[in-house]
Amino acid sequence: MKKAICLGSVVPRWDLERRIALIKEAGYDGFESHHPGSEDEAKQIKALAEKYGLVVHSLMGGTHWQFPLSAPDPETRKKGIEGIEQALNFAAIMGAEGVLVVPAVVNEATDYKTAWELSMQSLQQLIPVAKRLGVQIWIENVWNRFLLSPLEFAAYIDELNSKRIPTEMASLALTLMWATYLPTGSRSIGFGCLGSASSESMSKTFASASIGSSICSKAMSIGGK
Repeated sequence: MKKAICLGSVVPRWDLERRIALIKEAGYDGFESHHPGSEDEAKQIKALAEKYGLVVHSLMGGTHWQFPLSAPDPETRKKGIEGIEQALNFAAIMGAEGVLVVPAVVNEATDYKTAWELSMQSLQQLIPVAKRLGVQIWIENVWNRFLLSPLEFAAYIDELNSKRIPTEMASLALTLMWATYLPTGSRSIGFGCLGSASSESMSKTFASASIGSSICSKAMSIGGK
């Protein structure tokens, strides 16, 4: 099992190199990057990761809250798709395996059915981009009032019908039980606060679900290979 931590959780007031050096010192294999502001920043992050013998494991999509892929407004949705396309390109530059994407947000403006249908359309547009770049889209379902059960989550992934759409889950409501319902293509499972669950018990659960074992503690993202 390889371990990675979210770069954003590592002493934000420090400069970038000092934070990455601390990640190495703490014994991690890599980190999840924020959405860079430019190609130059993406290259800088990759260079620093390589300098300290780390990998950029994944990248957070930086626009899916401001411009949801499920937004009823076509222009908002277009900006969301463009933002994830940019994140996929940056991930390719950084050598990251995947981009975390919140697929939909259910709120006063977007009901559940609309969120499902519009986010599905948006992701179908992004799948060819991900395939071309060799980067995966990792569905992150967190605080968005969407896909509220493991059966719904599995059905959503199945409907996308693409091996380039693994899942990355992070929600205070999730339990280890979810792992048994996910499609076999799922590779990375992220958890928020898990109480007293041990690394050993989580690894056993993931192994029984035939997926790459991975563990996330508070503010961390870890992907199994």
